[in-house]
Amino acid sequence: MSRLTTVLPVSVVVLAVLVAGPSGQAAPERVLVGLKPEADLTAVELLATKTLRQYHLVPAAALLVPDERLAELRQLAAVEYVEPDLQAAAVQSGGPGEILPWGVDRSNSELLFGRSQLGAGVKIAVIDTGIDYRHPDLHRCYAGGYDFVNEDPDPADDHGHGTHCAGIIAADYNGVGVIGVAPRASVYAVKVLDRRGKGYFSDIIAGLEWAVDHGMQIASLSLGAQDDCRTLQRACDAAYRRGLLLVAASGNDGKNKVMAPARYDSVIAVSAVGLGDRVPSWVSTGSEVELAAAGVNILSAKTGGYAALQGTSMAAPHVAGAAALVLGTEPADCDFNHDGRWQPAEVRARLIATTQDAGPPGRDHKYGFGIVDAFTAGLPRRWDQAPVYVERLLVDEQVPAGPTRTAQIRLRNQTAEAQTARLTFADRAVGGLLAVQDITLAPRQAREIQLHLPPSARQPGTHVFLALVQPAVGTEASRVACVVVR
Repeated sequence: MSRLTTVLPVSVVVLAVLVAGPSGQAAPERVLVGLKPEADLTAVELLATKTLRQYHLVPAAALLVPDERLAELRQLAAVEYVEPDLQAAAVQSGGPGEILPWGVDRSNSELLFGRSQLGAGVKIAVIDTGIDYRHPDLHRCYAGGYDFVNEDPDPADDHGHGTHCAGIIAADYNGVGVIGVAPRASVYAVKVLDRRGKGYFSDIIAGLEWAVDHGMQIASLSLGAQDDCRTLQRACDAAYRRGLLLVAASGNDGKNKVMAPARYDSVIAVSAVGLGDRVPSWVSTGSEVELAAAGVNILSAKTGGYAALQGTSMAAPHVAGAAALVLGTEPADCDFNHDGRWQPAEVRARLIATTQDAGPPGRDHKYGFGIVDAFTAGLPRRWDQAPVYVERLLVDEQVPAGPTRTAQIRLRNQTAEAQTARLTFADRAVGGLLAVQDITLAPRQAREIQLHLPPSARQPGTHVFLALVQPAVGTEASRVACVVVR
């Protein structure tokens, strides 16, 4: 790929072009049709030239439909909506090379080498242009996939973008080339973008469905479009409910508008930073940005070798790799439902709780909650061995904005002696402390503490509350407990 001296936005949406056929009629249009529950597709297919895809993740289908039949299609009892099947694009630009993959170093994941399983056993779908699975840094971590562009089981990369993203996530720790954030994770190539780096929404939805069906835990989507897609949003929401953590690039057009699918609530939207933790002017920003990661001059694997690229496409895989490191730990401090297993919302809370705040205090449109810290996020927790720890943190959820909200915190002293500890309570959304108390507990005592939250913590949006306990003398926290409130 030729290297560019300037950053060019590639988040381009390409509309289907109508071409006159031999009869003089316009070629059929690609559309996505949302179906009502329990609806029969038969009547819908009778108006279509071809059924491209029928989904089971969401009640929808992708069809080719003649323009003169679209109005009739919208009137069918089985149809909830009809929308164009547009194209999304890879969110990456060329750039000069760096000697080392500084993005991995910026995330601090290398500090876990020798202390973590480095993502072993975690399954990550790279929904992109495919992967060069013969690459010396990727052949070990590559575990399979599917090509939805050419409809075959060989998702070889004919563009290079997906290979680069896969290298950021899991390039092998083998003494050559580069190292990924989670070098023992398994990556699966879900090819939905063609050799130009473009692909239809219908194929992206099929890729999400494949990821759910094949037990993926994380999906990395370094692609997007400015146009919205109701079917894609439904598919993201359904995949998230089924246990798939979705990480996507915010976009590269420099506007205060995050691209789809990153803008959806069920997706972690990732912006990019360069050296000095500055957000470049070409990054798409907005209220949906949740995390930031390195995305400028990122050295990684490329088809046939290595290359340095830049874009939010490069930032998103850093977060996906950090999530893989989290999945290799126990969910102790973020186990909201107390089932001992990670859920997507719990992984998000751990990532948010361990970010390095940047920009204005709290959440902002450029950095979200902050810059991802893979080391802190993926560090195994040993909170249960501390003398005093936070046993439970409960915050009222799903309440209207404004009413009083309280936090219930249970502290437990598990020693045979009285203990004095300091409780710190904070909200990452506003970047400030909500309470600091010194508390003495009798031997073996469990104590409930109720805190009334200030107006800032009662505003609509996502809040991640941290309850931190540490000895009155000392610096090491015994536990961080997190909860997401929407």
